[in-house]
Amino acid sequence: MLGQKFENRKEWVVRSAAAFVIASALITLAGCVAAIPVAVVYYEDKHRYTATADVASSAANVYAAADRVAGGDASLKITKKDDKGFLLEADKGGQFVSIKATALPGGKTRLVVMADKEAKAADQALAVNLVKRICDSLGVTYTLVKS
Repeated sequence: MLGQKFENRKEWVVRSAAAFVIASALITLAGCVAAIPVAVVYYEDKHRYTATADVASSAANVYAAADRVAGGDASLKITKKDDKGFLLEADKGGQFVSIKATALPGGKTRLVVMADKEAKAADQALAVNLVKRICDSLGVTYTLVKS
């Protein structure tokens, strides 16, 4: 009887240790995924500068952060707000800029910022800077990727 109790206890210890190792590995992997920075992809075409990022946050949160950032920038004049469509449009000294948050599967949001290239005082960095500031506002770690 005593030997049987010991064997059950030994089995319990082995199973508990295995469960601990598996749980620790899962927590570590989850931390690694969270530590991977979001790619802010930026590029230009004939008419505009564009920067995009897929952020692990709801479209409503990303749009609210974009609204705070754009609204707090004295150089931007918001010309259109579509709270249902998560779209902001603004003007920076004649340069048109559009900020759009689109919900993606899995609770992510695609943030797209486009800045007009044909304005007299076109700011090439405007789209990238706005995406960076929105990501900073959300506490998102990012890396820049030129496309």
